[in-house]
Amino acid sequence: MTFAGEEAEALSAHALMERLELGRRRGFGSIRLTARIGGTEWRTSVFPQRQSTEWVLLVSKKVLKAEGLSHGDTVEVSLTL
Repeated sequence: MTFAGEEAEALSAHALMERLELGRRRGFGSIRLTARIGGTEWRTSVFPQRQSTEWVLLVSKKVLKAEGLSHGDTVEVSLTL
């Protein structure tokens, strides 16, 4: 799942603030957060894409199964930094 536009800008700004506060960045430039799809919530990371301004959230098969989702379904995702 990818995030672009305003969502990606907010994630980039958070990553920059984190890097300024800690003096370093997390592996691959990732940001730790809590994600929620439907009733399933989990701790994970989002990752910046090298050649674009988009960020990627990996969703496990366990989450897909719990929510009855399949490839191509449209879902609402909530991210808490």
